[in-house]
Formats: sequence, structure tokens, C-alpha cells
Amino acid sequence: MLRPTRVISNSRRLHPRTPSFSVICITERIQKERKDSVCVFTAKREARFSLSGCFARVCLINLILQKTTPSIYIASPYSSTGNQAGNPVTHIKYQVEEDLVLQKHKTTVMDEKSIHPFPNNDGVVEISRTLREVPPSDYLFQIKSFSLLSKADEKRFESSDFESGGYKWKLCLYPNGYEKENGKGHISLYLAISETDTLPLGWEVNVKFELFVYDHIRDKYLTLQNADGRLRHFHRFKTKFGFAKLLSIDTFKDASNGYLIDDSCVFGAEVYVIKSTGRGECLSLKEETYDNSYSWEIKKIAEIKEERLFSEPFTIGEHKWKIHVYPKGQGSGQGKSLSVFLCLDNCRSLPTKVKLYVEFSVLVKDQVNGKHRERKGDGWFCDLSKSRGFDLISLPDLHDKSKGFVVRDSLVVEVQIHVMSDVEEFSSKKPLLAL
Repeated sequence: MLRPTRVISNSRRLHPRTPSFSVICITERIQKERKDSVCVFTAKREARFSLSGCFARVCLINLILQKTTPSIYIASPYSSTGNQAGNPVTHIKYQVEEDLVLQKHKTTVMDEKSIHPFPNNDGVVEISRTLREVPPSDYLFQIKSFSLLSKADEKRFESSDFESGGYKWKLCLYPNGYEKENGKGHISLYLAISETDTLPLGWEVNVKFELFVYDHIRDKYLTLQNADGRLRHFHRFKTKFGFAKLLSIDTFKDASNGYLIDDSCVFGAEVYVIKSTGRGECLSLKEETYDNSYSWEIKKIAEIKEERLFSEPFTIGEHKWKIHVYPKGQGSGQGKSLSVFLCLDNCRSLPTKVKLYVEFSVLVKDQVNGKHRERKGDGWFCDLSKSRGFDLISLPDLHDKSKGFVVRDSLVVEVQIHVMSDVEEFSSKKPLLAL
């Protein structure tokens, strides 16, 4: 019994302009080009067809939702004498596999890889190839009359200079391959840094880049970069990087692949220069073991009418703080509890967008029995979040004389800071190791 094999037909072989879902009869073409059946799975769908007479019935199905993608074919075995021995099945059912479903919103190279083979790079440089619709952001290099270019005595052609990341660059094209890097028989394309004589002595430039080839048929850009994503280190002795085997010349010149149309082609580049500003910060956590607490005695509790009370500013670590007390509670604890908060008083003195991490405790002291009511917390303090605290004790407990929190119409609240972050900025003038 004939076993179907997964083969994607070249778009030139089986009438690519035939409308979708039409059935065409092909005999001589199949017999000339393939002696085995052709079978390609596309979307999750079944196709049934029969052997009949001296021809094969071929079902042509365009990729679902991708009108611009070349057609893919599902073909039955052919037979010149009908149903012969070795091909006893007159109805063949092809169940399409889910793993080959192509979705419109995905831009992957899976379907395009099957259109033509990509060159083997001999393990020297692993290349990642993907497709995208957006043009290169830095430069496009269009070439007309490519056939004349490839026949010229000059083996290398350069684009004009373009700027990216504060440096000048150019594209170097070898239409017949860069033989020094084993690129013979391929299109070779490189990114080179220009005007190196204007750069300072000992210059170095770290770069991540992508090179492009425009596909006129699919209106997409074949995008190439190093598969490992590593940076390229340009310097005095290495002024260009690229791909010796960008595409084979046969693949490039095959009009059905869309790279060379009417003897015209387009290349492109995106260059990302990695520059270190030398700026940063050092974050560390420090335990506050010395002079890390502050007590505040609040007198005449019974006479207080204010919703919120503020302590005098105090210093712990390198920052100024205050205690905020809500005698009748705050938020969900309003009318139920005494609320106590730790507040950063000089938050505006912090560097822009810098936050201060603190581990702290707040408590109401039991002035009789020593059984203080305490809660611990932690968090980040900044200009937009200046305070943190708790509903510390219920009002009935607070005013219960037997529990010792209010003595002679006064109470004592206290905060303790256990751990505090420290942020110090650094720059190339003040390196990290010097902090």
C-alpha cells in the first residue's frame, strides 16, 4: 500500500494560480516531476479523492486565512491503467494533523521554511530566521539590475553610510558569495562600521543587529540574526559581521520565493548599539541596632478633639520620621480602634523614583504590666506612599484602666525600625567597587 509522505510542493510545479478548492486533472506534469504521490497537510480537515482511469485527481487547497501564501497541494497516487496491484485502495483519507495548523496571527518561519531550503552554515554561526511585516528601522538597500551586478568584476558592493546609535554603518553585499568565509554559491551580506579613523584610539562597539531580505510576493521581510542572540564586538581588527550564507543563489534567484523580482531586490538592517552609561545604584539592607526607636507620650487623652495627631520629627538612620496617631481610628478602624502609623517625613529628599524599604514595629505601651500591644510590618516608603501602620488596639481595651495603656490621662506610643534599605548611586566617575 502506498504510504503518503509529507512533501510541500514548489509553487511552480502545480499551477499556483489555480483558484482555491478547485479540482484539476494533472497527468503528464506529475509523471515528469514526481513518480511518487504528493501529500501535504494544511489545516485540520479531511480530503477524499479517488483513482480513476489514466489520470490523478489533485485537490488544490490554499492555506486557510493566508491568501497571499502559495498554494499547497494534496494529490492522490496516479495510475496509467486504473487500480493496479500495489495500489488496491481506491479511496484515500488524509486526516490533517493539528501540529501543522497555520494561524493568520502567527508570524513564524515554519511555513516559509518549507517553501525553499536554507543553507547550512557549517556550524560556524547558527542563524535564526523569522518573518515580519514591519520594515527595518535603520536602513534599506535596494538594488536594481542585480543580474548585471552579479556579473561584474567587482565582488563586493557597499551601501552608503547610515547612522545608528551614534556610529556610522554600511551594508556590504557579495552577490556571488564571500569566499573567504566559505560563502561561495550564496548571497553574503555583512554589516560594517564606517569612518573608523574618526573614532578614538582603542575604540570598541558592542552591537546586536538584524539583517533583512524583502519578500516581494508575501510583502514580508526575512529577518536574520544570530540564533544565540549574543552581541557582536566591533573593534579595530574586526570591523564587519554578517552571514556568508544568507541564501543560496539558486533560492535567491527563484522568482517564486519573492526575493528577486524584475531583477530587483531589497536588503535592510537594524542596529542596536549597547552603550553603558556607567550610571546605577547600589541597594543594601542594614540592621538598625543603635538608637533605632522613638517614644511619644500623648497627654490629656480625654480632651483630644483632633482626628489625627503628629509627633515631632525624629531621626533614625539617615532619615527623618514622624508618628501619626488617629485617636478614634482611621479607615476600617474608625470609631473602633486606635490607629498608629510610621511616616517618612523627608521623602522628597530621596532621589527621584527611589523607594526606601523598612521593617518596623509600632506599639502602645502597657505602663502598668509591661504587656505592650505591638504589631510588626514592612514596606516601601516613597513620595507617593509616605506612611504605613495599623489599627493597633480597640478603643475599649485602650481605655480599660486595668490594662494599663492609659495612665493619668496619657498614653505612650513607640516605633522601632529594625531594618532599612540604603541606596547609593554610582557612575563611571564613582565606580561600584569604590562604594
